[in-house]
Amino acid sequence: MRKKIIILSSFAAAIAAMVIVFSTVKHTNNVKHQDAAQAKKSVSTNKYQSVKNELAAEFSKKDYAKVVVENNVATSDLPESHTEVRVIVKHKANIQAIMEAQSAINNNRATPDQKRLIYNIQQKVKKAAAKLKKGDAVSFGYPFNGDLEMIAYSTDEREIIPMVDPQS
Repeated sequence: MRKKIIILSSFAAAIAAMVIVFSTVKHTNNVKHQDAAQAKKSVSTNKYQSVKNELAAEFSKKDYAKVVVENNVATSDLPESHTEVRVIVKHKANIQAIMEAQSAINNNRATPDQKRLIYNIQQKVKKAAAKLKKGDAVSFGYPFNGDLEMIAYSTDEREIIPMVDPQS
């Protein structure tokens, strides 16, 4: 009888030791996965913050525009949920100049300066979008009738709003 108790006790101790070892290994693996996910998120966040800062340096001079990063965006042009860096023009005189330039382009009566204005904005947006992960976008627009009127809209793969030809 005493021999059975010793065997059962040894067996129980071995099981307890195995449970402790496996739970520690599982916990360590979870921590490693969390650390990897955290690092990936940090790199991704840093990438978007870098693009945001670059665009802000370019367009936020003298309170020209604000730059925001929006997650889980879906639009008619990009229906899949994505992250979007948005440049929103705030300065009224700049909004007016952009509206006039875009209207003139749409009506085939734009001056070379108006074409270059829109083209340069589109080029900067395209360049910034190339730095984002696949499917994410950069947009540039101004508030209009409660919505955002887009002048430039690009992903890493394509321009959603076609580029203006500054030479035509």
